[in-house]
Amino acid sequence: MENNEKKFRKGTGRLMLDTLSNVRFDLFLGIVLSLVATFLGLLSPIILKKLIDVEISPKVGIVNKKSFIVTSLLYMGSILFTNVFDYVKVLQLKRTSNKAAHSLRERLYFHTLKLPLSFYDKTPVGKISSRVVSDIDQVKEIFFYGFATAFSSVCFIIGSIIYVMSKDFYAGLILCVPVPIMIILIVVYNKYSAKLHIGYRKKRSKITADLNENLNGVFIIRAFGVTDEAYDEFKEKNEKLYKIGLKIEVFDSLFSWNLSDLLRMLSTVVIVYVVGKGILNDSPVMTVGFMLLLIQYNNSIYENITNTLRRMNILEKALGSAHHITEVLDEKFEYEGKNKLKDVSGDVEFKDVNFSYVEGLPVLHNINFHAPIGSKTGIVGDTGSGKSSIINLIFRFYNVDSGKILIDGRDIKDFRSSELRKHMSLVLQDPFIFKGNLRDNIALGYEHSDEEILKALKLSGGSYMYSKLNDGLDSNLNGEGVGLSLGEKQIVTFARSILMDPKILVLDEATASIDSETEKFIQMGLENLMKGRTSFIIAHRLSTIKDCDQIIVLEKGKIVEIGKHEELMKKRGKYYELNMKEKKDKTV
Repeated sequence: MENNEKKFRKGTGRLMLDTLSNVRFDLFLGIVLSLVATFLGLLSPIILKKLIDVEISPKVGIVNKKSFIVTSLLYMGSILFTNVFDYVKVLQLKRTSNKAAHSLRERLYFHTLKLPLSFYDKTPVGKISSRVVSDIDQVKEIFFYGFATAFSSVCFIIGSIIYVMSKDFYAGLILCVPVPIMIILIVVYNKYSAKLHIGYRKKRSKITADLNENLNGVFIIRAFGVTDEAYDEFKEKNEKLYKIGLKIEVFDSLFSWNLSDLLRMLSTVVIVYVVGKGILNDSPVMTVGFMLLLIQYNNSIYENITNTLRRMNILEKALGSAHHITEVLDEKFEYEGKNKLKDVSGDVEFKDVNFSYVEGLPVLHNINFHAPIGSKTGIVGDTGSGKSSIINLIFRFYNVDSGKILIDGRDIKDFRSSELRKHMSLVLQDPFIFKGNLRDNIALGYEHSDEEILKALKLSGGSYMYSKLNDGLDSNLNGEGVGLSLGEKQIVTFARSILMDPKILVLDEATASIDSETEKFIQMGLENLMKGRTSFIIAHRLSTIKDCDQIIVLEKGKIVEIGKHEELMKKRGKYYELNMKEKKDKTV
């Protein structure tokens, strides 16, 4: 736990410094306003002291009426300006905290987009969403309360003690009493609170991730009648979260009770007693005006301490959120090559490629094959044989353990993955439709004319689907393709690929979920799309790859056969076995 705390503090400090660099001017302005507001807060009691001790005499009353009015106006003006600058200070620091959160959220989101897929394999989406949204909102409190409360409080305490000591050293010592108390309380709070908040944030993040997963899979939960089990699992985790949350609340309550108020009143009594005793003995140690100044400073110091302690739990939660953000930011980007990739013809070759998702557990062994420009390559095998892994490597979603993947004779690791993927297109078995209209779902942010988009849609077999939409390309698909059949969603994804005009096309069991009625609409579009392009087809139905130039047969991560359909059938090997199994399943 000690190492976690060190990592917690170090990572949080680094994050704060990096974020502060984006709001330097705004923060500087906030600090200046805080110093001005603090100075005005110190000035008001000083003017009041002069008003009582100089402008008013116990014997004659007001000594000089004009001077009394001027001093009174100065006193009221100082109070007015103190409140005005306090308001402007708070406004500026809130603006700064929002700007810092805005900058940090963009940085974190961009970072997550650049992380390798291996990060998403081990991290639930709900957990990532929590970092980008709620954790950022917590972190911005550091910039507001850290400066609006802590910084201003420290400046006021130091300023008041220095002034009073310059006038009366022993009186200044009275104001020093709460300082060590505050330091001790903050040190103790930080020591124990960090452990509790780290644990709380981890458990809450786990609940968020599980909740997101269960809500997405609620259909399966209800279909299989495991609603009670899912509830019991959530209840157990929620109970653990409640218990650690209760410990935090009890701990925070100990630091927000009226200890400071009690000490403040005792200090005030001491000040009044010392002054009163001196006046009664005709040997006053300080004037009435100085006594009022001392009482005001004393009250303000304890008020600042109270506010700081009450904000400690907010700041600690914010620091916990900052720690979680640094955990994501510490994840390394996927390796990016240095060279640009301009022209691609589509010649693909695997040379002695070995790959594993988890070190020591290889999923591909010594993969060798060549897909010439414009060829069609079918990839078949049992579940878990490594079909999708080959596709992941072609797109460089993952890097090979050893061996080379060449495109046009060039190793893909030498090129930027973002540029590499511009020449490729991927169509998955489960089509994904974004929230928005049909136009945006096909163009995906690229600049294309409506004519180009409509042509791509028609080539993919979408003429019939398009005729049913009342608003044409402006038709709202409402996210996840609500209102479209599964086949129609797939037509949209095919249109995306046609519009991109890729040199390398990958169909990952793209027609597996399409009904036979819809398939006939897009079959012609598929043929047009694959013409002249290097295509890889992961087959669910082996009948869809009979015409491929070559078929790769995988078993347990190894290529066991490679050749054309007729050649492989004559061998009566693994491919023949898969075909016979498919025919048998159709007759059952």
